[in-house]
Amino acid sequence: LNDGDLVLVMRGCGRDVVGIITGFLDNPNAEQALVARARLGDSTVKKKLEEFLQTRMHNEFEKKEDEQAMRYRSYLDRPAKAADIIGALACVSEPNEAAERFLDYIQKREVPDLIEDHEFFRGLILLPTTYARKVLKAYLVKACGWQPREERMPYGLTRGSPDRVLYPLRKIVGLYGDRQIAEEIFKIMLSAVNEEKHFEPLDI
Repeated sequence: LNDGDLVLVMRGCGRDVVGIITGFLDNPNAEQALVARARLGDSTVKKKLEEFLQTRMHNEFEKKEDEQAMRYRSYLDRPAKAADIIGALACVSEPNEAAERFLDYIQKREVPDLIEDHEFFRGLILLPTTYARKVLKAYLVKACGWQPREERMPYGLTRGSPDRVLYPLRKIVGLYGDRQIAEEIFKIMLSAVNEEKHFEPLDI
């Protein structure tokens, strides 16, 4: 197995084997390897990931990333997106510190994109419910009036796909006990219904 294969294995294994797999990596400090290690609770990578995050935030918001070129690079050689790094750092940070990173990411962006932010939601569910609600409220306020851009949709998603993209949020226990969040997500779901006959509810 090469490093790319091992990093993919790390994305699906338990924390007890992170040290073992890391020992087999030729380059354990590759960006994607650091993200995988952090998600498994390896706090030794935190400082390096924070450095990568600063660069990635700048590049993404200044639109310096060549998305087309990235597609032709191997998984391990692709820079991790800011949302991926923030989610990984949440696994090795105190909840309030992790939440502040999410909020900073939201504040610095223009209009969020529900389709592109699938990884953002996967990271958000790692926070305790109280913090996840706070971050999600800030996100939904900024996402008000969001419209999908068909030409940029990954994963084979169709125009009416927000219900599937928001699927990871089901894991936040008690999420819809907050009326503001429930109402905002319900609006998004209704918008999806208007665009697509098939609709998978979010258990609201």
